[in-house]
Amino acid sequence: KDRLFSVGDLIDRGPDSLKCAKLIYEPWFHAVPGNHERMAFTAILNIASSYHRPDDFFYNGGMWTQHIPGAVIETLMQDMYSTMHHVIYVGNRYEGFAVTHSKLQYPLSVNPRDVDYFVWDRTIYDDIQAIDSKFMHNWKNETDMNYMITKFNPTKRLVYVGHNTLPNRHTIFLNNHQMLDTGVYKKDGKLTMVEHT
Repeated sequence: KDRLFSVGDLIDRGPDSLKCAKLIYEPWFHAVPGNHERMAFTAILNIASSYHRPDDFFYNGGMWTQHIPGAVIETLMQDMYSTMHHVIYVGNRYEGFAVTHSKLQYPLSVNPRDVDYFVWDRTIYDDIQAIDSKFMHNWKNETDMNYMITKFNPTKRLVYVGHNTLPNRHTIFLNNHQMLDTGVYKKDGKLTMVEHT
């Protein structure tokens, strides 16, 4: 019955990127691509991007692919590219949720073809600072696991995102986005999972 959704960056962020990437073959696993997957698609599949160059993948953690046969990596990347959607919607607007890597605007004002927006946008950090500069200066002191900067709007869908690693290693809510990247790949980071019933 259970399904596991990932907010992206399955690769380049741990000791076994290949094993993490192969989770896409599990029927209970669903993931959106992060910027690291987008860099891999550009480097390995020649998918064009206006946000990064092909070599950026190898400078940002992609060297793990050098120890794996090229045909294996190319097939895996092709499968990831064809099965990962930039936004996953589950349920309806009032009881369901959405998953994307960086941010989902309402109404959606970005061109749907500009898929790099969904994996590279960091304006949510600017939004946090503009709304709650005191919180930005007190990351380390914040202990509330679900700190809410703005009130949850029940007329909008809940959106789970990653991409922006939270320095205090706790999740926060902003404009119906729950930011989940608590830096599991860092020495002092941790893995965050949220149960949605």
